[in-house]
Amino acid sequence: MDTDILLSKVTFLFILVMLGYVAGKRLPLNTRTFSSLLIYVVAPIVIFTGMMEAPIKLSYAMLPIMFFCISCSLAFIAFLWGGRLWQDNTRNLFAFSSGTGNTGYFGLPIAMALFDAEGVAVVLFSLMGFMVFESTVGFYITARGNFTIQDSLRKISRLPLIYAFSTGLLLNLAGFHLPTNLAESLEAFKGAYTVLGMMIVGLGLAQVSRSHIDMKFIAVTSIVKYIFWPAAVIIAIIIDHFVFHSFNRTIMYGILLMSMVPLAANNIAVAVELDAQPQKAAVAVLASTGMGIIIIPFYMSLVLAYF
Repeated sequence: MDTDILLSKVTFLFILVMLGYVAGKRLPLNTRTFSSLLIYVVAPIVIFTGMMEAPIKLSYAMLPIMFFCISCSLAFIAFLWGGRLWQDNTRNLFAFSSGTGNTGYFGLPIAMALFDAEGVAVVLFSLMGFMVFESTVGFYITARGNFTIQDSLRKISRLPLIYAFSTGLLLNLAGFHLPTNLAESLEAFKGAYTVLGMMIVGLGLAQVSRSHIDMKFIAVTSIVKYIFWPAAVIIAIIIDHFVFHSFNRTIMYGILLMSMVPLAANNIAVAVELDAQPQKAAVAVLASTGMGIIIIPFYMSLVLAYF
C-alpha cells in the first residue's frame, strides 16, 4: 500500500472542496439542487452498477451487517451524549454524523487507487452498511429533529438507495451483468459521484457565517470519527481473529480504511434536504476532511506496521 498515493488522493479530494467553495461564493448555485441530485439520481446509479459488477464472496456478507451495527450503536450513543450538549436539532445531526463516514465520495476513490478488485469489492460491501444506515435509521434520526414519525418514515420510503442496492445485488446473484457498452457509459457517474459529493462540502461552506461555527460540534464529531470508529473496527478484527477467522489481510485493510474516512459529505446533503442546520454540518465536514489529510496516512502507516 503506497502512502504517497494515499496522501495525493486525500489532497485532491480536499481541493475539490475548495473548488466547491469558490463556485459557491462566485456563482448563484443552489445547494439543495445538488444534494437532491446526489441523493436521488447519482448515488443510486453508482451503487447499482457497483453491486452489479462486484465479485461476491461469502466472507463479504457480514461486512454490511457489521458496519450497519457499528453505525447504529455509535449513533445511539451520540444521541444520548448529544442530549447533554444541545437542546435543538443539533443533537439529531450529531447522532446522524456519528454513524456515517465519507465512504463513497472519499473512501471509494482512495480504495480504487490503492487496492485491487478484491479490495474495492470489500470497500463496496462495507459502504453498503453505511448506506443502509444513512437511508434508514440515520435519515429517520435526522428527520425527527423537524418532522413527525409518519413524515419521517414517508421520506425514508422515497429514498432510492436501498432499492438500487437490493436490485443490483439480486441481479448479480442471479448471474446477470450489464452490457459492456452500458457499463462503460455508466462509469461517468462514478467520477460525478466523487466530484459533486466533495464539492457540495464547499458549496455548503460558502453559505456559512461565523454563527454557524460550533467548536463543540466539531470537537465531539471528530472524537467519534477518529477515535471511536477505528477503535470499534479494531475490536471487530480482534473478535474475528479469535472467533470467526473470516478476515484476510485484504478485508482488514479495506474495513480499517472505512473506519478512518472523515465525516460524510452526505451529512450536508441530508441536512439540506431535512433543514437540519446544513451550514453547521458543512463546517464540521470540512474540519474533518482537513484533519483526514494528516490522520488517515498516519493511521494507514500504523496499519501497515501492525497488521
